[in-house]
Amino acid sequence: MPDATNRRTAKRPTHAAPVAPVAVPEEREPRGACPKRETRARLLDAALTLRDEKGMWA
Repeated sequence: MPDATNRRTAKRPTHAAPVAPVAVPEEREPRGACPKRETRARLLDAALTLRDEKGMWA
């Protein structure tokens, strides 16, 4: 009785299947990225303004 794994491996194709080029979708930001970026910029600006007004150690 022949070994089943040998019989299966013999039937596999020896060449690789052709690979179709994959279309890359446009790189989009996550949904909340823009508001987060704007909030971060506002908070950084406010922190720097306070630092300038009161000093770093105030």
